[in-house]
Amino acid sequence: MVDRAAKRQIRVPDSYEGFIDSTIQVDPLSAGVIRFEGFDIPKAYSAQFTLLDPYLKKNKDLSARWFVQIYVEVSEFGTQELMEYRIKGSTFEWTDFQDFGIYSGFSGDARAVQRWQSAFVTSNLNQFILRAGINIAQSYEKTSDGWARNNRANNLSFKQEKVIANSLDKRIHQKLTPDFLKEVATIYSQSVQNGEQPTKYLMSHFEIPRATASRWVRGARDLKLLPPALESGKASRPNKKFTNPKHNQKEAR
Repeated sequence: MVDRAAKRQIRVPDSYEGFIDSTIQVDPLSAGVIRFEGFDIPKAYSAQFTLLDPYLKKNKDLSARWFVQIYVEVSEFGTQELMEYRIKGSTFEWTDFQDFGIYSGFSGDARAVQRWQSAFVTSNLNQFILRAGINIAQSYEKTSDGWARNNRANNLSFKQEKVIANSLDKRIHQKLTPDFLKEVATIYSQSVQNGEQPTKYLMSHFEIPRATASRWVRGARDLKLLPPALESGKASRPNKKFTNPKHNQKEAR
């Protein structure tokens, strides 16, 4: 029987409360380097978040944790693209950071993922990506032997962190900056070159409705990044500049 009184007491934490005391473990997944806001960051990386579970605390015990893992690929323009995410339910067991979390299996007191947890992750995915992006810039630097963790606690000044946060936030929310529209034009042109329907490809790639994809394409045309449409309702020809592999390699440097 459901305890309705107990059920009414459950309140999903807001974004700020949900991230209090969260721990982030980031790991490079690619030797590739993207230059972003003056910092070298990996082409791909993962981030595991360890979050407090406010509903499993007993007698002010703060040991209850749950886990979120995200996998991010960074485009040549610095856009953080979420490729995959995972959620693991709460547990009270606490040993060492490396001994628990997504990849350590289930502890003896593991609990199923709750609806409020999946809802929190879904509604705050941009916050997870934003925090992971800042953390990867803080924690790693490129060396001749690959990616190395910084000995310094924080690789960024407050001002630098704010610059990166603002830049990531703009890209996450897809503001129509010239750089982003250049990325749209590149994806559009390459999809035409590959025989795809470009607007549908943009819709699938960015998970956006047709109206949004069409607006982005118009923005790219306004900046002369795409040729005009051949006729109303028809696709543009590709911008050959963006289908040239040598050009794309040069842009990625």
